[in-house]
Amino acid sequence: MLPTSLLIRRCVLPFAMVAGVNCASAQGPKNPSAQASSASQGIGTLSSRGLGPVRLGMSEVQVRAAFRSALKVRDSGPEGCLSLVTSTGDVAFVLQHDKLRLVDVQAPGIATRSGLAVGMPFEQVKKALGTELVIGTNFYDDATVEAIVWEADRRHGVLFEARDGLVTAIRAGDKALEWVEGCGV
Repeated sequence: MLPTSLLIRRCVLPFAMVAGVNCASAQGPKNPSAQASSASQGIGTLSSRGLGPVRLGMSEVQVRAAFRSALKVRDSGPEGCLSLVTSTGDVAFVLQHDKLRLVDVQAPGIATRSGLAVGMPFEQVKKALGTELVIGTNFYDDATVEAIVWEADRRHGVLFEARDGLVTAIRAGDKALEWVEGCGV
């Protein structure tokens, strides 16, 4: 949950739904079952600032401590990149120069506070986020749709990836959401 001091500044609809802010009330997500399935996994909800207690900007040590489940190194490479993944490979944390830049979710059951999740129809994402959503295609695959919603300052956002009408991945991050090569996932 965002600190109270940030709630007022971040309460810009429809972005607020992605960031985990409910401007209409403090009663929680529009889709309680999506939150329940995230919470039941002990992972938490996804926002433009991270996944549950794991926040963008954390170091590898901080990510591992906050996540509290085993993470293995999937990739380490040029440009100071490191990808840490869960044992199932469904969640990846991408760090550059020991700073968390992206959270990549590719499994159902982890949702934003508004209930947006992998596996849902992309039309629901479009309906929920409306004109705030910037929609394009994947750099390498025209059949894959990529849609980003940015915070007002365009420093953090959430990217939804869809194919055949269904959300296949959700990424939270900073400007790393625009990576095509290098540390990109």
